[in-house]
Formats: sequence, structure tokens, C-alpha cells
Amino acid sequence: MRKDHTLLQKLLKLIMPFISWKVLAGLLSGGVIGACIMVLGLALLAPTTNVPPPHRDDTPGDLTVRLSQPLLSSLAAQNVHEVPLGIGSLPFNNVRAQPEPGDQLFVIGEVTPLGLDTRRIQVSLRPCVANGKLAFKVTNVDAGGLPATDLTSQSIQNSVNNATNALKPPIPSVHLARVATTADAMILIYSTSGSGGQPAC
Repeated sequence: MRKDHTLLQKLLKLIMPFISWKVLAGLLSGGVIGACIMVLGLALLAPTTNVPPPHRDDTPGDLTVRLSQPLLSSLAAQNVHEVPLGIGSLPFNNVRAQPEPGDQLFVIGEVTPLGLDTRRIQVSLRPCVANGKLAFKVTNVDAGGLPATDLTSQSIQNSVNNATNALKPPIPSVHLARVATTADAMILIYSTSGSGGQPAC
């Protein structure tokens, strides 16, 4: 019995230093990892430096005017009465305007050629700035299979721009700087400086 007790004591003396180093190494490595996680967490939670946002061209101007889709449709219906095509000028019926995001405006209506079915006409326009005022350039005419010509584009462009020129909002000493289109309106942004990012006509 005495021999077994002595043998156990010797065995513990041999094992204890090894166990102590293992425990100490585990504690140290765990402490280092924990400290790294804590430092990383504090860095992520720390307040960021106030960096000004990059300059954008769509910042608000001095005055903004919103032209709704119903108003644009009313102007188009009152001013675009016919469409000159390769088969002659035809009455333009059920005319409406539809703004779309991305600086686009569509004028949509119908013509009925003699002896043919009614055709849907869609004219694509791009807003631009001419001498500080709103204007439009026709970029495409989809005449529903009918022959559209340069005269078709020019005639509709003239009619739309005449209607636009008739708009005289009471805004003295300002110039149109930018035009933005949404799904239901056209936004005119005016500036006293006369500068802006909108393409010229």
C-alpha cells in the first residue's frame, strides 16, 4: 500500500508541470484572441469621421416647378393635332403625355388612315435646355407600321415646343438648370446662376 502511494506521488510530480504549462498556454492564447476581438469590436463601433458626400449634379436649385402627368397630357392634346406621315397628314386623336424616369417624355396617340385600322403612334422626346428655357428633341417616332419621315419628327417637335413656350411661370431672373422626369411628373429646376448639368438643345 505504501509503494502504491509513493508511485502515485511520483506520477503526479511528473504530470503536474506538463498540465500547468498546457493550462497556462490555453489561458494566454484565449486571452490574446479575446483582446483582439474586443479591439476589433471597439474599432467597428467607434464613430466615423464626418466626410462630406461627393458632389452630385442633381442637388436642389433655387426654385423647383413640378408639371404633373395630367397637365402634360392636357398640353399635348391641345397642341399636337395632326401627324404628317408619308401618306399625308392625319388627325392625332386621344393624345396624352407620359413622362418616364431617365429624362424621357412620350407623346402617345392614335391615327386612323383612310381604309386602314387605327394605329397607335408613340413619339419619344428628350428634354433639354434652350436659352435657359425648357425644350424638347424628338428622338424616335413609332408610327405603328406607317411611314414616318423627318417631317413627322420636326412637326411634332415644333408643336410640343410651342406648347412649352406658352408656359410662363412667374419666376423672374432665373434660368432653367435641369429637368428631371419621374413616372408621373416632370420636374423643372431653376437657378439664379443659370448653370446646370442638363444637355443643351
